[in-house]
Amino acid sequence: MSETNRSEYFFDLVYPGLLDSLRALGGLFVSGPSHSLGTRGDALNRIELKVKWECDDSNQVTIRVTNRLKVGVSEDTFNLGQWTRSFYSYDYSQKLNSTHFRIDLDSHSEHVHLLPNLKDHVPVANVDPDVRDIDPRQFVEMVATFRSTKVYPLSRKANLK
Repeated sequence: MSETNRSEYFFDLVYPGLLDSLRALGGLFVSGPSHSLGTRGDALNRIELKVKWECDDSNQVTIRVTNRLKVGVSEDTFNLGQWTRSFYSYDYSQKLNSTHFRIDLDSHSEHVHLLPNLKDHVPVANVDPDVRDIDPRQFVEMVATFRSTKVYPLSRKANLK
């Protein structure tokens, strides 16, 4: 199996339908899909997935996500419920790196970058709609809706502006 096919296999295993949702936006892969696996002994305990998709309008969707097997769990078949996302970055941006919006979980916090000040790290608790622990498929759906309606999908909660 080619490396690209292996990466598509892991995307489809962990997030079924995600690559098809990207393809439905129109465009092509500009990076990835790619994957990296971590093991403890002979057992898989980490799956890192990356993909960058360029839409027909030259905007890009970048998805990077790391899932780790929950402590004390061993599994013979994949069950997403036994894994936790330890890192993610979902970005929708113009080709020249001008972000429309981005949702991150990193070592510091789970936060959102949104207009008008994309440098701010807005805690997810202060954002509508609730995007805590958002699935990458939901992010692609958010992008698709934004592209079709032109209605910005995120905002700071009214009482926190």
